[in-house]
Amino acid sequence: MSDQNKKALCCVCGTMRTCRRPRNHRAENYWLSGPIDRDWWRETGDLKCAECARVTTHAIIHPEKDTFRDHAEMMQRVATGNSHGHFNAAQLGEVAQKYRQGMPRNPYLNHFWYKSDAQEAWDAGKDTVIGLCGEPMKLTRDPSGPSASKKRSDDDDSRQIKPMTVRDQEYEDSDTGMWWREGDCVDCLRVWHLELLRQRRELLGTKMTEFLAVLLADKSGFPKKLDLHTVEYLIEALDSVRPSTTVSSEGMSR
Repeated sequence: MSDQNKKALCCVCGTMRTCRRPRNHRAENYWLSGPIDRDWWRETGDLKCAECARVTTHAIIHPEKDTFRDHAEMMQRVATGNSHGHFNAAQLGEVAQKYRQGMPRNPYLNHFWYKSDAQEAWDAGKDTVIGLCGEPMKLTRDPSGPSASKKRSDDDDSRQIKPMTVRDQEYEDSDTGMWWREGDCVDCLRVWHLELLRQRRELLGTKMTEFLAVLLADKSGFPKKLDLHTVEYLIEALDSVRPSTTVSSEGMSR
């Protein structure tokens, strides 16, 4: 940690102050390379809070351009299903395992997984399948049979998933003594929609490339393949999704 002034947020009252180096500074566990603890007090330290009138734990806020400003959040996403160029497959598995060592898991979450992964595991004699978020899930039946589970069909690649309504009722987990609400796993939902976005972007790129080829070939000759109504509609559609960089047809002179 450098000695440059940094912002620090009081973990008791939320008051912001500046500091150089707090007492008892607990550094970030970069790349989860160090021992895992379950309190997750990282990038924190002890400072005098003017509002609390005593020394309290403060969270260190790194500058916006700091390379590791959002490192902890990034590692959480990596541990719950996101890919990252810094890690190979084995390292991603290690990160996920370490993350789960230090974080209690909600046993009442509904997870999602690919049906083909579950079938492959079942055929290999395994009783678990890895969910989209990286959570190992117990298999209790042949995935090829009828099931109400949250499995994802490999060819079902064009549908967004609406999360289930979360009820206020909580359930106790006898293993940890903690109380949890039932709901869909937000990490599984995030991973699926990122994959869906990737697939749809590829499809959009293909369609736009094909359309651009038609547009460029339609410069001369009659009748036009793309009429005025179609062109105006497409310009309006592009204007609506790119308001800050659009070149509008309005106000253009001949």
